[in-house]
Order: sequence, then C-alpha cells, then structure tokens
Amino acid sequence: MSIFPDTIKILVLDKDSKKPISNIATKIKVFASHKNDYNFILPLSDEMGYIKITKDWLMEEIKKEQALFVMDYSSMLEDCKPQIEISVLDTEALSRAVNAMYLFQDATGISDDEIAKYKNADNSKYVPCTVNSKLESVKSLDVDILLKLRA
Repeated sequence: MSIFPDTIKILVLDKDSKKPISNIATKIKVFASHKNDYNFILPLSDEMGYIKITKDWLMEEIKKEQALFVMDYSSMLEDCKPQIEISVLDTEALSRAVNAMYLFQDATGISDDEIAKYKNADNSKYVPCTVNSKLESVKSLDVDILLKLRA
C-alpha cells in the first residue's frame, strides 16, 4: 500500500501579507528507494496561489521519466520513501527547466504556449525556498510555502 496521499495541495503565500501568489514555478522531489530520485516541475500556482497534484499524476510522471531514461530510474511511486520536497525554483533553475522543456518537447508533448508561461513566471520577484514534508497515510496533504519578496 502506498503512503502517498491521493492529493497534494500546495498554497504559495507572501510571507508578510499572507496573500496568495500566482504564477510561481515549483518542483517536487520524490525520494526513490532505488537509483535516482525523481524531480518534476509542477504546474504554476494559480490566481489563488494553489498548485494541486494527484497521486495519479505522480505515477504517470514516473512512468514517463522511466521511459525516457531507462537506466536512471527504477522505483515506482509505491516504492519511494515517505517524504517529498517542494522547492520554489530560483531564476537559474527555472531557466534550466525551460531549456529542458524545449529539449524534450517532442517526447513530453508540452506546447510552446505552456513553456512560455514558465518563461514568464514571477519567481525572480521572490527569495526561493524549500519545504520538506513527511508523508503519512492521509487522503490529502496540504503544504504551505511562504515566500519573501526580494529587497
């Protein structure tokens, strides 16, 4: 039985005002038991600051990653450790992610319009951060990310 929740809801907020922040690019790290860990770029935060992902989405992303990089990955989601890491991308990491989107565009099917959204993300306005969460047998996990505006 997988310890991963059916839904992970991430809320991106301004650290000082507690107002939601939209258009922020993040990634999730899933810790594999065998070979390499998985890192997936998540959808941008919506107008209410939310990013919602499902266990089914994670399982599908793992299958895609294994198909693209056969020798690098072997753990299925149910084999992964009960921990995730959510990171807000700094400008350099976001640039590398956008370049990778173009590089693997044929294999992933991501559109030019979708890539453009990531290129226009508002990450440069905020200090990046990382949040670690231990997973327990729950249906849904809520993760808050508090971002500080750059000075």
